[in-house]
Amino acid sequence: MPVCKQCKKYSNCLTVDFCEFCGEKDWDTALFKISAPVAGTSAEYPQTAGHQNEGTVDDMDDRVADATDRIEAGLERVEAAIKEKWAIESWLVPALLVMFFWSVPGDIWHSRWRYALTYSIPSSEVYVQKKPHDCNFLASPLGAKYCDYERVVMITRWAKSTTGNPIESYDGKTWSAYTPSAGDVVPQYSTVKQVIINWEKKED
Repeated sequence: MPVCKQCKKYSNCLTVDFCEFCGEKDWDTALFKISAPVAGTSAEYPQTAGHQNEGTVDDMDDRVADATDRIEAGLERVEAAIKEKWAIESWLVPALLVMFFWSVPGDIWHSRWRYALTYSIPSSEVYVQKKPHDCNFLASPLGAKYCDYERVVMITRWAKSTTGNPIESYDGKTWSAYTPSAGDVVPQYSTVKQVIINWEKKED
């Protein structure tokens, strides 16, 4: 800190400036006083600008590395979830396709229109019960049920007996008398009247 030769006072001014006390510019730079660092000067901070920048860069590198680790961990979790999902779908989708194409031919063959066309009866006389689903693998609870359902097709025939009375049969062999509804025209010979498709549960 320089000393003014005129007023003998110490000043914070530079030697190229005028003394803030007497206005002269006559400094004795050989005499100076070490005092407390002036706020805002470099003496107040022991680290140099280079050291401060160096520490800031290191901190930034650490934060970038930490963020990178978190991103990589998140991507690994996403990849694991995708692999697990595809592992399930890899066998589930083919199983569903097999079940679908396995059942389609049977559904077509035992459809209402096929029986109506085969036996020349109205489709309203073909009764198809909806198949139960409690034996399906995907039915709750998920897993093998060790059971299945088989179609049971019952064909009702009607005709007139040798004495002219209405008769009906459920197997084409055993006949029994019955009373037809009003307006029904009973055929002379054995004719399919109705087709009823039910489901019978079978245990494996």
